[in-house]
Amino acid sequence: MFTKGEWKARKLLVDRHCIIKREAWEISTPEYDVATFIEASAPIRKEADAHLIAAAPDLYQALKEMLLYFRERDIAPLYTWRDAIAKAEGK
Repeated sequence: MFTKGEWKARKLLVDRHCIIKREAWEISTPEYDVATFIEASAPIRKEADAHLIAAAPDLYQALKEMLLYFRERDIAPLYTWRDAIAKAEGK
């Protein structure tokens, strides 16, 4: 399963060999570093991606709760939700 806890995104400044400073984003919990982005193609996209990844555990849990709530109904989004959860679980 994924790293538990509240994930946060924070901006870093990476100093490589004291010549070029590069922007980076770190996604972490209070106990663990989950991921770090360095030198993505567009700073705006990099920030948006970092926040989306930081929200992933909350989105995953919300989607699982929605699936449980709507499981008895035959509505089209259920299949998309199931597929998304399976993908997040590596299935």
